[in-house]
Amino acid sequence: MGVEKQIIEVDDYQHGLIINSLNDKRKLPAADGKTLVLVTCYPFRYSGHAPGKCIVAAIG
Repeated sequence: MGVEKQIIEVDDYQHGLIINSLNDKRKLPAADGKTLVLVTCYPFRYSGHAPGKCIVAAIG
């Protein structure tokens, strides 16, 4: 079983979504086409269970 690699180039950045509450139940919007979604802990330098999430979606 091989591993497929793809290189993705970002040529425009509009905004990211910061969720600062564990009670925030927003969902990612549906998107057609090629989509890459990065979800990471926020604040970025937080150690342990971070209280928020940062979501960045690249839609191609």
